[in-house]
Order: sequence, then structure tokens, then C-alpha cells
Amino acid sequence: MKSLAQRRHHYYRLKRKRLSKNYRGIKDTRYTKNPENLLGVCINTPKACSCLACGNPRKHFHAKTKKEKISDIDFKLQKAEQTGFEPRPNQ
Repeated sequence: MKSLAQRRHHYYRLKRKRLSKNYRGIKDTRYTKNPENLLGVCINTPKACSCLACGNPRKHFHAKTKKEKISDIDFKLQKAEQTGFEPRPNQ
């Protein structure tokens, strides 16, 4: 587990980074009533939303993620090597 000093270091490092890049419009006071509160939210949960473009494809499209597809291919190849059969290419 990380030490308290290391967690504080990363917290303040992310705080500086989010402020310097104007992450989620933190510096724009027209839309945020309490920018310090929003900054804390941005540090702990950096993802802005879970819309179709940002969210997980499994949730929105009932499709596998890229990592899951790669894992499935690797599994099929390993199984084919064990049994001695050639896997069929996807058409």
C-alpha cells in the first residue's frame, strides 16, 4: 500500500496537472459555482462522462472491448495448439 506522503504527492501533482490543462473547464467560473469542489471530483474521478463515445462498449453496444477480443483470439490459438487443429479464419 502506498504511504500517505506518496498519496499526497500524487494528489497535489494531479491537482496541478488538471488546473494547468483547464480540465473539464475548471477555470471557467461561469459554469462552476465551486471550482475547488469540481477540482477534487476531477482528481478522484477523471472520466468526464459515460456517454456512447466515452463509455464502455460492453455497456452501450453489448460488444466486447479490444482487450477482450485479443484475449479471445489468444485463447483460441492456444486451444488449437493443444488439440492440433488449425483455427478457421473469420469471414
